Amino acid sequence: MIRRIFIAVFIMAIIATAAFAQMHGKMKAIQKMEELKKLKLIEILQLDEGTSIKFFTRRAEHMRRMEEFKDAGKSKIDQIEDLIKDQKENDNPTLTNSLDEYLQFQGDLIKERQNFFNSIREILSPVQMAKFVVFEERFRNEVSDLILRGRNRRLRDKQ
Repeated sequence: MIRRIFIAVFIMAIIATAAFAQMHGKMKAIQKMEELKKLKLIEILQLDEGTSIKFFTRRAEHMRRMEEFKDAGKSKIDQIEDLIKDQKENDNPTLTNSLDEYLQFQGDLIKERQNFFNSIREILSPVQMAKFVVFEERFRNEVSDLILRGRNRRLRDKQ
């Protein structure tokens, strides 16, 4: 019964998404994937409405912070790359400092992820947490595989 309701909601969401995309231009693939991911998480974790709201609010905040980390990381890598190009000697203290900052940044990124997982432990049961961790890892791997397959296909088509 729950599965039928989920399938019906899922189909309505897809239809609504398609209609919205036609009316307001195409939605980005990432946004569509994120919506699908949310629906799958609701199904897999069997979230009720209140828990779902709490969970996705915290997850959205975490995603925002991770995006900030990603932007800062790109900036730091660009800075290191510029220092490499300008490097005249083997022992450059500015380069060493930038590397240390980048490594510290990577540690902070891991801490942010750990903080997120610790914060959702207040919302999810241990079984739900386990399901979430497994889902996240498998979803990330599947997306990476799809991207790599797409790139490989485009490379073969060009040859």
